[in-house]
Amino acid sequence: MRDNGRPIFTKEELKKIIEDAGGPAAIYASLKIFTERSNRMFAAMERLTEQYPHKWGSILDNGELCIGDTRRDVMDQLEKAGQTGTPVIKYLDPDPPLMII
Repeated sequence: MRDNGRPIFTKEELKKIIEDAGGPAAIYASLKIFTERSNRMFAAMERLTEQYPHKWGSILDNGELCIGDTRRDVMDQLEKAGQTGTPVIKYLDPDPPLMII
């Protein structure tokens, strides 16, 4: 909802967005894959940060690592490997900033 209480999208716009994304099942499948990728990366962060400090990293669905000096380096590796969908790419910072929530 916007501040004025009106929805951000009309029903027609929302239907078009869902249709363009392949329908509800495709959206669900995409979110499921992204969640799995996020969980895999989260579980490996400490190890990867120790092995590759100050690098960018991602893990392919087959478990192969993509490590680079820049985010673009990792994106290029993901594209070359044929990885589709939304990637999970993290900066492997051995001294991350403190976040107070």
